[in-house]
Amino acid sequence: MKRREFIRGIAGAAATWPIIAGAQQPGVPEAGLLVSGDNALVRTLREGLREHGWIEGQNLILHVRWTEAKQERAQAIAAEFASMQLAVIIAPATGQYEEVRRATSTTPIVFCTHGDPVGTGHAVSLSRPGGNMTGLSLLHDALSAKKLEILLEAIPTVRRIAILFDPTVLTAAINRGAVETIAVRMGIATSFIEMRTPDAIASAFEKAKTESVDAVFVLPSNFTYFHREELSRLALLYKMPGMFSYLEDTRAGALVAYAPDLTDTYRRCAGYVDKILRGANPAELPIQQATAFKLAINMRTAAELGLAIPASLLARADEVIE
Repeated sequence: MKRREFIRGIAGAAATWPIIAGAQQPGVPEAGLLVSGDNALVRTLREGLREHGWIEGQNLILHVRWTEAKQERAQAIAAEFASMQLAVIIAPATGQYEEVRRATSTTPIVFCTHGDPVGTGHAVSLSRPGGNMTGLSLLHDALSAKKLEILLEAIPTVRRIAILFDPTVLTAAINRGAVETIAVRMGIATSFIEMRTPDAIASAFEKAKTESVDAVFVLPSNFTYFHREELSRLALLYKMPGMFSYLEDTRAGALVAYAPDLTDTYRRCAGYVDKILRGANPAELPIQQATAFKLAINMRTAAELGLAIPASLLARADEVIE
């Protein structure tokens, strides 16, 4: 075995030692967590669990697995979690909770940012989910309308937008329908461009350029979140102002984002985990709507694009990157 591979193997084994030791503690509930790759959100969830009295290594074992926004990894992790005796599985985002739902219909599942739990068949109703899934959801129509309104306020000359999205996401069709309905109502022409792999990002912008769009509108997904830096870089390179789906996008260079405060939603998700660990039935835990939304604007990007953002919009922004 090569020296580098040996060291990597030792490091990987060491990373599992605390989990193995914790799993041997009798009577301690175990939970599984799928995440794409954001340590800050993992910390937020853990802090939320501690606020509810759940201390890892003492009265809770938390198995954290990183999907890296790869669907095959999400599938493998979902299958692994389904085979374990877990009290609850936390699958925060789109692409994660669907794989877990396919893997198990009995282990309780908590999601943090579901696009449409009723529309996708994951819940009978918001007030009474009726299955093994519950958590926090977003209202697509209202959110899409607000995002388009903000984009038009920032750039009143926009008449055609390219909607960049990952078609493999369960809620892709619902997202598309919501944006298209609102855009037609506002008199905005739309062009939908798929991105399935990292290599498709550059070609998506090239296609948007050939279609003479005025701006891009990036739909939320694990894929777009994980590749936010590349998306933001290319939007600037192609001189295409964009409305993005996560506050972190503007920190990576995107022009504007109107998005749920993920810190708030992940902390609230910890409350669902707490209830289930204490015996609550997910079928009877009402699905709540995300209530904390923030507007972020990157003024450095606006300057490079030659845009003058209205003072009225800047005054409403929760975060302005100078």
